[in-house]
Amino acid sequence: SNNLKIQSIAYVKGSMPYNPEFINIFGEKYHIDLVYGNIISPKLDLDDKNIQIILPIKFKNSDNSDLLKIMLQKMYIKILDSELDSILESARINLGYAPEDIEIVKGTNYIAKYENGKIYINPEIVKFDKETIEYIIYHEFCHIQYKTHSKKFYEILQNFFPNFKKIEESLVDYKY
Repeated sequence: SNNLKIQSIAYVKGSMPYNPEFINIFGEKYHIDLVYGNIISPKLDLDDKNIQIILPIKFKNSDNSDLLKIMLQKMYIKILDSELDSILESARINLGYAPEDIEIVKGTNYIAKYENGKIYINPEIVKFDKETIEYIIYHEFCHIQYKTHSKKFYEILQNFFPNFKKIEESLVDYKY
């Protein structure tokens, strides 16, 4: 529409508003364009390595950090909902066991964790490439049988991820 004004947004560390220029989805970099238009409610369009966030014009001179975080979080959840089942099913079939339940939990300080028969997954897991996501899910499944990172625990992971040490190195800054 002719009423759209495009403003490319950049991320600056510090107390600046939350305005990422790029985010990762399955390890691929996606560009974010923030657009203001004659619309009533915010919209998000995702296609071909580009994310367009459209906000009502009345939001233009506001700090929209919280709204952007919520919109991206909802996008992560939607992507995760569509991709997670096949990874979970693969782990269940390959390992021969499954948790009692899986829950997507936003706003946590971990990517995934197994606790009391349940695997909790942070939707931001979708930022990682698919092999890393699969590894994290298998890792949590292994905790169903092994509470600690024992030799047997890692032997099972190595069967499915011969390069698991390299994957773990990429996750050194994350809790899972």
